[in-house]
Formats: sequence, structure tokens, C-alpha cells
Amino acid sequence: MSRDPTAGRLTPLWLWLLLLPRVGALRPDELFPYGESQGDQLLPQGDDESSAAVRLAIPLRFYDAQFSDLYVGTNGIISTQDFPRETQYVDDDFPTDFPAIAPFLADIDTSHGRGRILYREDTSLAVLGLAARYVRTGFPLSGSSFTPTHAFLATWEHVGAYEEVRRGAAPSGECALGRLEK
Repeated sequence: MSRDPTAGRLTPLWLWLLLLPRVGALRPDELFPYGESQGDQLLPQGDDESSAAVRLAIPLRFYDAQFSDLYVGTNGIISTQDFPRETQYVDDDFPTDFPAIAPFLADIDTSHGRGRILYREDTSLAVLGLAARYVRTGFPLSGSSFTPTHAFLATWEHVGAYEEVRRGAAPSGECALGRLEK
């Protein structure tokens, strides 16, 4: 039986996902503000797209390593390295062979206006305050003093599945990663 070296330890500085541990989902008006007017970058439309490296102002601590760059992918993944072929993570089981945070993992295609994927690093008081409120609400004991100094937001807005023909109420999702200085 192998022993997980990280078992029983808290990840030191980062990593809270906004899909809080409560029954139900956030309403659209509860998502972090997003859009190009908020400073978001827009991922190109298409199937299996990924962003260029986003250089973080302060490195992300993810388990026992630090990373200065993040990549956002069409298929609902944020990674610390550029993405391999889709079949290496959409068709296979977890864990992946590369560092991945998968808040919205699906075979997503935003071609022909089927949704948008937006992302940014943010240090505004409004975003940091909302992040603190969500963490404190979701984790009242361990997160009661959580005060982030940086946030990285990725939003999958009204995205559709690969080769989806109909346009109905497509789902949206959002992930927020926060940095707490110690």
C-alpha cells in the first residue's frame, strides 16, 4: 500500500475552488464579475484551445511545488504547463500525467459562438472581498480568517459539448484560485 506524502497536510498558500461545498449551484449573479470590461482575456473559440502562459504576479504553491505560469484550456482545466493532446486527459481517468486543476472537465467546443472562456489575475478589493466571503462561508472553521492577496479567475460561460448542435441553456462554471500571504 503506497502512502500519500501530502496526506494530513494542508496545501500551504493557495487553492480554493469556487464551487463551494454546499448543495446546489451558484446563481449567475453570484459568480465573480467577469468579461473583457473586467480585464479578462478571452480564449480563442474552438475545440481543444489553450491560453498562452499567464505569468502570475506571485507564484502559485500547488502541493510541494511553486509555479509562476498558468494555462487555461477549453476543456475545463487549468494547468501549470501547456496541455498535452486531449486524449491524454479528457478520455483517460484521473489523475492526469500533468499538474491539473479540473473545475469544469468536459469535452467542450466553443466554435461558432458556443460560449466563451475568460480568465485573469485580479487583486481588486471587490474580487478579493468576495473570495474571502465565499471561503469563510464555505469553511467557517478553517477559513474564518482567510484574507487573499491575489486571485486567478477562469470562467466558462454558456459552453457547449463537442459537436453539440442545439443551443439551449448551456452551462456556465467558474474557478477562483486565491493567494494568501504568510
